[in-house]
Amino acid sequence: MIEILLVAFLAGFSLGLVGFGWGSISLPLLILLGYDPISTIGSIIITNVLLSFAGSLNHYKNSNFKIIFPLILSGLLASLAGAFFTLNINLKFLTLILSSYLILGSLTLIFYKNSTNYNLNFSKLLAAGAIPGFFEGAYGSGGPAGVITLLLFKVPAHRAVGSWLPATIVLQLVPALIYVVNSKVYWDMVLILLLGGFPAVIIGSLLSSKFTEKKLKKIIALIVFILGLRLIFR
Repeated sequence: MIEILLVAFLAGFSLGLVGFGWGSISLPLLILLGYDPISTIGSIIITNVLLSFAGSLNHYKNSNFKIIFPLILSGLLASLAGAFFTLNINLKFLTLILSSYLILGSLTLIFYKNSTNYNLNFSKLLAAGAIPGFFEGAYGSGGPAGVITLLLFKVPAHRAVGSWLPATIVLQLVPALIYVVNSKVYWDMVLILLLGGFPAVIIGSLLSSKFTEKKLKKIIALIVFILGLRLIFR
């Protein structure tokens, strides 16, 4: 129980700080503790819905419905496909795809300067929702891909985090239902994750508002890069 609480606090802090990290941090650590990967993913997705809601409340000033709506629209369909993908495909292949996208995306942000004068059309926003939506359903960890995609489309860091978190709430509902129906959830783990995750999300959200756009963007890029490397070399 203590180990799960510590994992939840670490992952929850990241979720509140940069809008992602709940699944990508907690999943490998919980699997390392000996839990079944598929049931762990189901547990992570269910808790992510509630914790993302808590994070959204603290980031609401930076949310933008014009960004959120298309993210949800395309992300819902992609998350549904991702959930069925995980139930039938080896996770190693999925891990390679996700890690490659995260590393390439973060390196682009680190080495190439891009302005924050964004003017996204609807099709780009649909793409920005479909990519992370698939990983949300398939891996319980679409957040890094979601925020990094918005940043690559030149959305300001605080706006990207504030818009992604509420979109995550809706995107997680469909795959969460799939895992529940298939009895792929550790309900005792869900309760412990929530106990450790809620206070961490609040602390991370409050700290995030203290960073400038430039600093937050660098923090996001660095965390995404580390997560991508960890997925490959774990």
